[in-house]
Amino acid sequence: MRHWIIIVPVLVFAVLVCWAMASPVGSSPDDNFHLSSIWCAEGDKEGVCRLYQNGEIAAVPSLVNRASDCFKRKAYQSAACQKVHPQVSSKTDSVTDHFNKGLYPKFYFKVMHKLSGENILFATFKMRLLNILLFCSLFTLIFVLSDTRLRNSLAWSWLITSVPLSMFLIASNNPSAWTIIGIGCLLVSLLGYMQSHGRAKLFFMVATMVCCALALGSRADGAVFVVVTLVVASILEMRKRPTLTDFDFYFFVAIAIAATLTFFTSTQGQFVVEHGVGMVDGNRDPLSVLWYNIARLPVLWFGGLGIQPLGWMDTPMPSAVFVGSLTVFLLVVSANMNGMWTRKKMAVLFIALIITAFPVWVLMQSLNLIPENVQARYLLPLLCLLAGVIALQEKGGQAIFKRATRLTIISLLSISHSLALYANIRRYATGLDVYDWNLNTNMEWWDWPLLSPMALWGIASLAFLLMSYILVEYISAQPNKAPALT
Repeated sequence: MRHWIIIVPVLVFAVLVCWAMASPVGSSPDDNFHLSSIWCAEGDKEGVCRLYQNGEIAAVPSLVNRASDCFKRKAYQSAACQKVHPQVSSKTDSVTDHFNKGLYPKFYFKVMHKLSGENILFATFKMRLLNILLFCSLFTLIFVLSDTRLRNSLAWSWLITSVPLSMFLIASNNPSAWTIIGIGCLLVSLLGYMQSHGRAKLFFMVATMVCCALALGSRADGAVFVVVTLVVASILEMRKRPTLTDFDFYFFVAIAIAATLTFFTSTQGQFVVEHGVGMVDGNRDPLSVLWYNIARLPVLWFGGLGIQPLGWMDTPMPSAVFVGSLTVFLLVVSANMNGMWTRKKMAVLFIALIITAFPVWVLMQSLNLIPENVQARYLLPLLCLLAGVIALQEKGGQAIFKRATRLTIISLLSISHSLALYANIRRYATGLDVYDWNLNTNMEWWDWPLLSPMALWGIASLAFLLMSYILVEYISAQPNKAPALT
């Protein structure tokens, strides 16, 4: 697999581009807010955004503001209904007060604003391509720079947590894409930085800064996850007490300060600290709410593997998606639990505490019941972080699977991915009231005339199968002193 590994970034890019094409404008959660925020990120601009009442009200193109109004939370309605909103329009005639006024960090919206334009379909697709390029470039850079031990951690963490929600979000216009990319790559980048010297250390520093910029510039909770990752990396690799002459110490402190300032300077972070995520029913009994949420925490932990629906929580996944993704997750995690040393145990316990306490605290602030206001996508970066730590092994040993087990992992992942993408295309192309096996039959919505839904689904399915096969076989071919695991 040494020669085939070089095509993995190309295959990942192809798969994610197919996901980007499989959803219409406005398909990711709260896209009416995020797209309006992107178009108005630099204030008043002719043909893009008009601001009124001291910036409290904005007028944007109707497809930007109302793209999802006709189909969100209506699983049997295809995306064809949004044709009433012109894709190419310079008219800023859709009025809204639902856009970013300091609630979210501004960096994501300002970067994406550079790609906005009159052709809204083309503009939003360019933004999705940018997310995909960022992920592929960052993953490839860190993978190439890392040693075998860190490569295995990076590859496994993404393989076992990406289907289906991570893939959907990375190929969307949602700022959660940057949080997932940044935190998902940050741990290995930090560990590589702490272990390397010379030019490699400089490259790892740049990669770490990019990871932090993505996480901090997208969501306030990204700042929390950056600090959590810093603590985890320190637990795993910091072998001596920091000194005032230690440059690594100042680098870590600078990241921590930037994360703290980002969290408390966005009203999103302040609001969560003071009020939670919005009261639904203030008359609920706190003890009963606590019991209810603790019993259902796995929905948040593993919701990104197929429990929670995609889109506006209106694209349910086939049961086989969750069964396949969770089986692979548990299989890889259980195999790597054999290689636990004291620092790794401490890191795993720390993440487990955060991934349990953080959502419970947020829910209790406003007496919300899962899944009210707190979704699995918020915890997805922590799940990827946890998988990366568990997949990390001490030098001289790693979890290597027998060939039959490897083929099982590849098959389950590929089937889960294929079924998830099929369900996503079905939901928007025809609505879920059509049961024909052929996605091209009774097609109502499709923005890509040169490639049919079935062709896109087939290309993505084959590309993912080949990518997962190459990556799993490459990891398994690395030198190892530990016995093969069944």
